[in-house]
Amino acid sequence: MLGKHRLIYLLLTLLLFLPVMVWGCPVQEGPAIPDQPVEEPSPPEEPDDPPPPPDEVNDRPWIEAHQLEPEKRKTLIIEGMEEEIVLQLQVSSLYPYAIYIEEERYRTEERAEKDYILPRAEVQPEVFMAIWHREDVQISALLSEIEEQLQHQYGPMHVEGPVESPLPAERLYAISGHDWDDTVERYYLVEDFKDGVFVIQQKLFIEAVEGHGARFDGMLEQFYSWDWQKGQFIQP
Repeated sequence: MLGKHRLIYLLLTLLLFLPVMVWGCPVQEGPAIPDQPVEEPSPPEEPDDPPPPPDEVNDRPWIEAHQLEPEKRKTLIIEGMEEEIVLQLQVSSLYPYAIYIEEERYRTEERAEKDYILPRAEVQPEVFMAIWHREDVQISALLSEIEEQLQHQYGPMHVEGPVESPLPAERLYAISGHDWDDTVERYYLVEDFKDGVFVIQQKLFIEAVEGHGARFDGMLEQFYSWDWQKGQFIQP
């Protein structure tokens, strides 16, 4: 009987301590895995800096590099009378040339790829001097072109050929009639220091030839073409 009670006691004791034994045993873990360093994402690659733009080629060096004096004085014969005039330097922003103009009476204007010298006062019929430049052309071809144009517009016209005054050039002109207000159109073709030609057009009327015409020619005596090799203005 006692042995039976002892057996029961042992069983109860075992039942009481079995969970403690089971729960208290440490769980066998596998070998610890070393912490792996966290790789930070690489910063986005910055695009390469664009190459600096190539130096701009100054295709109009005459605008800033001229060496001419800003003002000149000149004596002209205007309608048979001597007159001293003051001329101011004008450097074209369109073409490689400079000219001295009588700013008291004339103004400049760019129009349709041409430089115009126009009277400040209103003049009727129309009066102006226009200057532009043609590249890669021979004077002989340009003479034929303008001659054909003038003949179509005015009929008979005059080709004077080479002249030295008011500047070395090929000169031609046409007249629309013989009245005081009939049109006189004159052209001077001037070789540049490269492979082109300056075209100078004067539009007048008969009564204005000795006035505005003489003043325009006086300005052309102070016409300078840009010499690309020497880097300076030179008279033709």
